[in-house]
Amino acid sequence: MTTVQANGVDAPNHIIRFNPNDRRHFIGGSEARIIMGDDQDSLTRLWREKRGETEPQDLSDNLIVQLGTVTEVLNRAWLPAR
Repeated sequence: MTTVQANGVDAPNHIIRFNPNDRRHFIGGSEARIIMGDDQDSLTRLWREKRGETEPQDLSDNLIVQLGTVTEVLNRAWLPAR
């Protein structure tokens, strides 16, 4: 199996590389939690962010988001695409 670089780590080539600068085109785990939750203000903010109407929220100090970023390659390899 060949590998590619994903976030600076060798990963199997069937893994889609994550572009942290373009979060408008997918739903991340933290965003899924907002969608499934009951916080209407957060949901409205997320909707506006995905439409490009507002700047993305700064999540650089959110531990859960940072852990998800660091383990992205592992998470994708552990849970194969179905």
